[in-house]
Amino acid sequence: MSEAILAAGAVVWRPAAHGAGGVEVLVVHRPKYDDWSLPKGKREPGEHVLLTAVREVHEETSVRPVLGPRLRTVEYLVRGRPKQVDYWAAPGAGDHAAASHEVDAVAWLAWPQGRERLSYPHDADVIACLQPRKTVPLVLVRHASGRVPAARAARPEADPGPAARIRALIHDAGTAADLTAGDLAAAAGCSRYAAYRAFHQAYGLAPSDYQRQLRVRAARGLLSRGVPPAAAAAEAGFADQAHLTRWFRRYYGITPGAYRSAVGPQAGTDER
Repeated sequence: MSEAILAAGAVVWRPAAHGAGGVEVLVVHRPKYDDWSLPKGKREPGEHVLLTAVREVHEETSVRPVLGPRLRTVEYLVRGRPKQVDYWAAPGAGDHAAASHEVDAVAWLAWPQGRERLSYPHDADVIACLQPRKTVPLVLVRHASGRVPAARAARPEADPGPAARIRALIHDAGTAADLTAGDLAAAAGCSRYAAYRAFHQAYGLAPSDYQRQLRVRAARGLLSRGVPPAAAAAEAGFADQAHLTRWFRRYYGITPGAYRSAVGPQAGTDER
């Protein structure tokens, strides 16, 4: 059997507007497939599935979700390959939802209407699992010896603050920006080494690898809209088409030109 395609997303919800009672859920329309779906997307190589869910929801809806309880996992076939999508509930944080990145419309719908609007039964089943409630993190600490080994005592705990500031800088600067280690350290408010270490501990990869993932994804979006590979490479921040081809093939196992021919506007409309 072919290796499964791994993806993740979220059911973003909020209390119904104007005190009407109940909740509303956020759904998206994808023009490529002319369908209504839950915000979701494929996991990048080496990316944690939780980061995939947060990134994909933000890229498609402009909402930065705060993930809550895990919902069901959906499995189905896409062009003969198994696909697995993990979902989480995510209470809306007051962010303004707006279509972006392969999505041309978003809609807040009452819970029953949201289930009816979705194009696929498996998405409706995910919404059916939602139990709207605000949650708070619960951290479990294991009690052990009060003595701290010398090697551990000399190692400071990772500060998520610098990592978050670096990530925000990368997103705000855009994929075409050529950020230096000094830029990242300035944003983080610490040394270059400390900035790199904090980011790697928080997200599991180096800042440069993270920005490269964003560039590859940006190029993929451009290619899917029919943009020629050379133009997609320049707009996404790659040095040239050969640079894009090398990394695109590493991530997706296909050249940008072949991907554009397969999924561009002239291609078929199989579900993503």
